[in-house]
Amino acid sequence: MNLNRFSKGEGLKELEDFFSSQKDLSKEELIERKLVQLEHFVRQLADTSNGRAELDGRRTRFGECVRARGETAAEFYGRLRWWLDR
Repeated sequence: MNLNRFSKGEGLKELEDFFSSQKDLSKEELIERKLVQLEHFVRQLADTSNGRAELDGRRTRFGECVRARGETAAEFYGRLRWWLDR
């Protein structure tokens, strides 16, 4: 959704629908959705040469960041963010 294209009321219904769908989700569903978006970002990063080099460096320095058995989405999201941010 391109928020820049909304002018003078155009597309407000689409924007309202987006935010109302977010409000209807539980906390766990929101975290799961954020995790999916973050994992998608990491996959896109791996598709570029600079991104691939960055991820390889992180794997070398910090080890692989994979979801452990029994780990909740919130726990893994936090750990993956930390892995990417340091």
